[in-house]
Amino acid sequence: MLYNYLLLFLLVSLLVYIHLYRSEIKKIQQQMVDIKKRESNRLLTQGLYTKELNGLVGTINETLMKERELRLELEKKEALQQELLTNVSHDIRTPLTSLDGYIQLLITADNLEDEERYLSIIQNRLEKISQMLDQMFLYMKLEDAHYPVNLEPLDLKQLSLSRLFNFYDIFQSKGQEPQINMPNEPVWVEASEDLMDQVLPNVIKNALLHGQGDLILTIKEEGSLHISNSFTGSYQGDPNILFERFSTGSASRSEESTGLGLSIARSAVEKMGGHIEAKTEGQVFTVSIYFNQP
Repeated sequence: MLYNYLLLFLLVSLLVYIHLYRSEIKKIQQQMVDIKKRESNRLLTQGLYTKELNGLVGTINETLMKERELRLELEKKEALQQELLTNVSHDIRTPLTSLDGYIQLLITADNLEDEERYLSIIQNRLEKISQMLDQMFLYMKLEDAHYPVNLEPLDLKQLSLSRLFNFYDIFQSKGQEPQINMPNEPVWVEASEDLMDQVLPNVIKNALLHGQGDLILTIKEEGSLHISNSFTGSYQGDPNILFERFSTGSASRSEESTGLGLSIARSAVEKMGGHIEAKTEGQVFTVSIYFNQP
């Protein structure tokens, strides 16, 4: 008799457990439908806890979180693309307008000297437009989380001097001579040759475009690089705002600047695991870059 009661109890318990298990599966399914329908940030909850259900809910929640991360990344890319397209239109309008004017002058020119002068100006405008587009698409690539980066031990002294030398003619035309302070021994840092081509030239261009006076380049043994020069007037606010995209030292962008140079430099430095910052002391503006050392 006791055996029959025990058997009946086990059977009823099993039926109740099966019912609860099926109800929990239905609740999980309904939560999934609601999350999909509303594109909610909710995660699954459960009322019945077993090894199998815990594993199922945990795996689904991990998948939901990864899907949301991908969705946010996609939304960020779409917003960036829209902003870039808007600013492409803004930035190339002026050079395109002037380009049209010079083409009309070229057509009506009645001597070879004027034709050559107008052709030279047209070529210059086209090069500027090409540079603007290159910078904008480069920035989009650097903002991609999957952008490939190959770091290797490189001598910061050699990297800096070779890129500084590319501006020799510009320094000469401005009557400037860069001041260079660095240790005698190599300063090894973890860096990428390709990314360094986006860091130093953009920082130096910014200094030449918005600053004045001799540029000072300082390299320290702990793997840091500092580029300074003076500026006129006064700078209000945090100078690090200049690293934000489409920001320039003046109130608006011009044909000479897309406002992406320092932003590209920051993205490139961060891709290498480094840090870049700006500060002002009196009338001196300094960009400092800190690298990891091998």
